[in-house]
Amino acid sequence: MLSAENPSDDNKGDNAILACCKSLVTFENLVLVTRDILLRVKASVLGINCEDYQQPTTSSESANTLYSGVREIENGEIDIDELYQTGTCQPPGGGFSPSLMPNEFLVLKQPGTDKSALAKLDKGMIRLVKTDNYPTKIQPRNKEQRFAMDLLFDQSVKLVTVTGKAGTGKTLLSIAAGLEQVLSMHRYKSLVVCRPVQPVGKDIGFLPGTLEEKLEPWTAPIKDNLRFLLSQDGKKTKRGEETLEMLFEDGTIEVEAMAFIRGRSIANAFLLVDEAQQLSRHELKTIITRVGENTKIVLTGDIEQIDVSSLDAVTSGLSVAVDRFKDQTIAGHITLTRGERSALATLTSKLL
Repeated sequence: MLSAENPSDDNKGDNAILACCKSLVTFENLVLVTRDILLRVKASVLGINCEDYQQPTTSSESANTLYSGVREIENGEIDIDELYQTGTCQPPGGGFSPSLMPNEFLVLKQPGTDKSALAKLDKGMIRLVKTDNYPTKIQPRNKEQRFAMDLLFDQSVKLVTVTGKAGTGKTLLSIAAGLEQVLSMHRYKSLVVCRPVQPVGKDIGFLPGTLEEKLEPWTAPIKDNLRFLLSQDGKKTKRGEETLEMLFEDGTIEVEAMAFIRGRSIANAFLLVDEAQQLSRHELKTIITRVGENTKIVLTGDIEQIDVSSLDAVTSGLSVAVDRFKDQTIAGHITLTRGERSALATLTSKLL
């Protein structure tokens, strides 16, 4: 048996590694990096510093440097008045970085004036972002939300990622856009909403009842948003409940846990994956590969609220998706920065 006094009694591979580490204890910053749990336990007993191996998954050093999807540009070659008149213009050569991403949003400013415009790099052209009302019950309250709506209604963008702190409107905006395109515009046949079954804090254990009853705590937040969007004044009514129940029964709206999505092929649907920051890269790959023809997938989440111990703001599958798809014309991203839920929620997101 390997011991702290004689770590080389056994010639097995693990023990040979530990014996080598023990011989190098004079080095102050010695750390044994391994994914072998048993080896880490042995190393801990012997007083050897050890860490789990985390494969680097994004080019960003931290969550603060993650691609935001928005860039502010001040350029005198852009005629703001002409852009408002025609709706599009050619990007000028000077002042524009060649690293602009497809579907990246631009806050354009004309030097020496107070003229500005919200635009988007679309197929190599600068396109003015829509400023009038969207055909939804709720309307954007800030420019980032307007950018999000533009992506959510853009049929050429098949993958949309929306990140932001609690209360910025990620889920509500996405569901509102999905409902409108399913029920009124008939772009898709169904709205499918998925959430990972990940508790906040300590798990309360197994829940009694049928599968639907077990999943109720996880699907309740989504149903609350659906009730608000389907009601007249945001209050729970009998008519609203009957409408919601009918949409669930005929399959127009589906809400389910992430655990049951493997093996499915989701076609002709508006697919929303809520709380996507709780998913690993492998899990997110499994979900995105479920997408069939004429399906739009939206990933929403707050990378600062991750409850999975093995993930962080950089290794989360949502962060990886933002980073890997940012230069693809089929995808778009926006980071919501302004809280709209309440002053307290916004302040808490900043302070805690």
